[in-house]
Amino acid sequence: MLAVNNCEIEKAFQAHSRVVTLALKNGNKLIAKEPQIDDIINIIRGAESKCGKIPIGTE
Repeated sequence: MLAVNNCEIEKAFQAHSRVVTLALKNGNKLIAKEPQIDDIINIIRGAESKCGKIPIGTE
């Protein structure tokens, strides 16, 4: 995701339904359904060295 790679994410939440909500630093939200569970977690972890740790909530 471009927003993750551009370090625009403040925090993320992943539901069992694979719906992901990303809270952006500018106050907006992005909502998407990931193809596979934990896709967003892997993407965010891949950006940690560039963007720092991004909190991820799950249910």
